[in-house]
Parts: sequence; C-alpha cells; structure tokens
Amino acid sequence: MIKQLIGGLVSQMTANGDTFTFVFAERDWMNIKADDEPLPAVYLEMPIVYKTKISKTGFREKTYIGIALFLYKSELDSNPDEDNEVFEKAENAQREFELLLDASEDVKAFTVGDVTQVLHMLDCDVSGVMMPFTVTPTNDDNNCL
Repeated sequence: MIKQLIGGLVSQMTANGDTFTFVFAERDWMNIKADDEPLPAVYLEMPIVYKTKISKTGFREKTYIGIALFLYKSELDSNPDEDNEVFEKAENAQREFELLLDASEDVKAFTVGDVTQVLHMLDCDVSGVMMPFTVTPTNDDNNCL
C-alpha cells in the first residue's frame, strides 16, 4: 500500500524541472540499485514499519513510518557552492513531495521529522536530503478485522 502511494506521488513530481525515479529498496541494497537507476531519484527505504490502531468496531488504521531520500548526482571533488546547489535542488524536491502528501486524497495525515542533508552517499556519489516521515492513508483495503 505505502509503496504504491509514495511511488504515485513521486511520479507527479516536477521540482526543478526534473522527472524523478522512484526506488524502493533495503538500505543494504541501495548501493547496488543506485548504479542502475536514473537520477534524480526518491528512495523509499525498506523495511517499512507501521503502527496499527484498532477501534472497538474492528476498524484498523495503519500509520506507516518511513525514510525518503531525495538524491541528485554529486561529485567527490565538488566545492561548497556546488554542494549547496545540490542541497537546494533536493530541498525543493522534498518540499514538493510534502505539498503532494498534503494535497493527496489518499493521505489522511502525515508528519515530517528532522530533515538531514546527506553528502556523497553510495558508490555512485549522490547527495541530497533524508526525510523521516509518517503517513496515515485515508483508506486501507484490509482495514476491518
């Protein structure tokens, strides 16, 4: 459910005039997948954790807890101005993603944690921002027990 929801939002993103690739991968496999995926990209880190809340009537609400990475190509020999340009692009993408979450009819609620700038990640050398978040979908097909 969450993979489809996040992937659908990423497919709508156009921040900085870019088209984004959606990658859903375990942290250990991100490095391998990154070599094959076009940039910029939004990575949704596995495993996905969720909390459940079950009402007295049997309705089950899931709140997913995840980490999204908004990544652009960077260079190991970059200077601070070039790094800041990459961070600015990634922050624009992250901002657009939040706005899409807020506007989505499929999202009942969401929160964003402390966003972190990441520099020179993975072997393919990408940089950007890492955003912890929670999402409660409006409806889950398996919501009743």
